[in-house]
Parts: sequence; C-alpha cells; structure tokens
Amino acid sequence: MVIALFPHQGNAQTPKYFTSLNTTNSGASHMPYATISYSSGTILGREGAFGDSLKRSEKLFGFRVTRPAKAGYLALLPGLGQLYNHRWWKIPIVYSTIGTFSYILFYNQRAYTEYVHASNKLALDRNLIGNINELGERAGRERSPTGVDNGVYYYRHYRDEFILYVSIVYGLQILDAVVDAELYDFDVSDNLSLNWHPTMLAIPGQAWPIVGLSIILQPK
Repeated sequence: MVIALFPHQGNAQTPKYFTSLNTTNSGASHMPYATISYSSGTILGREGAFGDSLKRSEKLFGFRVTRPAKAGYLALLPGLGQLYNHRWWKIPIVYSTIGTFSYILFYNQRAYTEYVHASNKLALDRNLIGNINELGERAGRERSPTGVDNGVYYYRHYRDEFILYVSIVYGLQILDAVVDAELYDFDVSDNLSLNWHPTMLAIPGQAWPIVGLSIILQPK
C-alpha cells in the first residue's frame, strides 16, 4: 500500500477541509495506491477561524509553544492546566483525589517506618515485644515478632500501591489538560455540513488522473 499526501487548492472564498481517498493499481507493479488530499483552508470555529492547533502557539516563560503543550506544562502543578482551559469544576476533583490518595500514602508510610524500627529493635531484644513506648503505638500492640514482620510487609505493600495511584491520577490530570486544550476550539455545533462527491486526482509520476472520493466538511 502506497499513500500519497498532497495539498488540494480549494476556493479561497470558502474555507474548507476535505479528504479524498482512492485505491487503484500503480503502474506495472500493481500495488494498491491510496491518495489523500486536503485543502489549505480552515473551518470557522466558535471563536473564529479553526486551524490546526499545531500551527497555533502561545507564550510560556518567553518561549512559543502550542496550546496543548502549554496546558501540559502548566498541569505539572496539579489543577493549573484545568484552570488554563477554564475547566474550573475539575480542579476540586483533581485536588480531592490526589489529596485523599496522598493522605493514605503518608499514613502507610508512617506505619511502615514504625514497624521497620520495631523489627530492628526486636532483632536486638525480643523481650521488647508488647512495649508500646519502645516499639510504637501500632507495632507495640503486636503479640509476636512475626506480627511485627507481617506489619512491615503489609504497610509497605499499601504504601507502594498508593504511590502508584497518586502517580496515575497525577498523570491523568496532565493528559486531561492536554486533551482539553487540543479540543478547546473544536467545533461540535450544528453549523457544519458534510458533502461528498467523486473527483479526479492527479498522481505524481502518472500520466492520467485517477478517480477518487472527496469528503468536504465546511461551515453552513
């Protein structure tokens, strides 16, 4: 399969975007040949001209970056990407989720540290078992050194698990900010029309054009 991508000159008075697709044989090789054409115009969005977001840029700390990139960098501080995209209602969700998971994470980390210290002390003196003052409030209630060792594994497991949860939520809020910024100007209104019709496409290296199908999306 050979795919050729080249611009199609549309009507400058009617900005539009269309894709043409055709599959045929390419010369003696008889290879399937698909062509995709697109116009260099734009689609009008809810705030004006809708263009490729990769061609739009904004300033961030003196550098020119695309809107999605800017949202991603800002989202390194949780909630700031959502603030940039004007998705205010998502900020409490971000902070409540990260805050809850972080609290459980630190709780398990403190308990894990306590049990590790208790296990080290019991390795030197097993008679300390049940001594809350020496082993800690939680580890001191264990009835055997084995119970303390089990507590080490238990709290370490849940600490590591919630480190993963916090990381996932943190990454998802960055991804959410980037996707929101990418689709911020995307026109999903009813003011668009979709048309299709056959077209002739000129293929580089071939003497004759080929028949294709044009799909045109433009404002009403």
